Amino acid sequence: MREAQEEIGLAPSRVEVLGYLGDHLILTGYRVTPVVAFIHPHGALTLDHGEVHSVFELPLAKAFDGSRYHARSWSMGGEQVRFFDLYHANRRIWGGDCRHDRVAGAPGRRLDGPPMKRLLDVMARLRDPNGGCPWDREQTFRSIAPYTLEEAYEVADAIERADYTGLEEELGDLLLQVVFHARIAQEQGLFDFARVVDGIVDKMTRRHPHVFADEVVTTAADQQRRWEQIKADERASATPLPSLLDDVPIGLPALTRAVKIGARAARIGFDWPNARGPRDKVNEELGELDAAIVEGNAAAIEAELGDTLLALANLARHLQLDPETALRGANARFARRFVTVEAHARAHAGAGLDALEGAWQQAKRQETGEN
Repeated sequence: MREAQEEIGLAPSRVEVLGYLGDHLILTGYRVTPVVAFIHPHGALTLDHGEVHSVFELPLAKAFDGSRYHARSWSMGGEQVRFFDLYHANRRIWGGDCRHDRVAGAPGRRLDGPPMKRLLDVMARLRDPNGGCPWDREQTFRSIAPYTLEEAYEVADAIERADYTGLEEELGDLLLQVVFHARIAQEQGLFDFARVVDGIVDKMTRRHPHVFADEVVTTAADQQRRWEQIKADERASATPLPSLLDDVPIGLPALTRAVKIGARAARIGFDWPNARGPRDKVNEELGELDAAIVEGNAAAIEAELGDTLLALANLARHLQLDPETALRGANARFARRFVTVEAHARAHAGAGLDALEGAWQQAKRQETGEN
């Protein structure tokens, strides 16, 4: 708040502090460096954090230069709603109080029908060229893809923290992303939500013949092998790809993609027979990494570090472990133990590395129950 006031003389009533993130103030609306703020021209508009659709980098002085934005009004469900837009870096940036629950009637009115129909109706209304939300109308597959990834990660985070109230909300946010993409596709004549549902239902029934047909599978391992065989048959009947690796999504987390690439390579026999092979490969790659570090070639160091991580991902695959899960666990352990190190550092100003390492080992012993 003080930074905002000092930089442009902003009155406190024009900036609403919601919290802190790193070195940035988190204020309603646009994120700017180093202050986050939203344009409140003439005090006509107030948003809360849940109403802000997105966050944009924007120089603070431009955000509050009245000559650079203008206001317009739309009628949404019988309510006049004001929006503000401006241009920055050749992008049109919207702000406004278009909430996802302000549709087809009075504010907060609950739409009729089954839950899924209501959600589809909400998205149709948001994308409506006549009175929909300007931000939602302007989105494309590409522009909302980062939000889809973000929501998937937030689902995983809620599960990791056993936050089941949060999980309920995050699953809804992720479902909204599916509906958003399906709506854009429907508008372009590509497919609609019903076809998305039909496709996954057909796929799941086809890949579970022991449930929906007469096949008999007695163990989870047998089912996994049958699942992979059915997928292989599906790929064989489709248009062939030049490489087995071509349909491994590039956007996957790198460790996850490394595991999938290794599994695909194993289909043609290019794999170690057991975990000893990738374990030895880790040692080999570490040796090459050490040599690159001695040489001091930054590009070679990066390449050898990548090869080491790839070898570790293959080791995890052979051990039937998920490297992403293993690394998340390691991150969580570090965070828990670091609390003790941090407390020691605050209580003993200027404590050296040996003292901090001692605090770390103490935290580790407490966590593992060792004496």
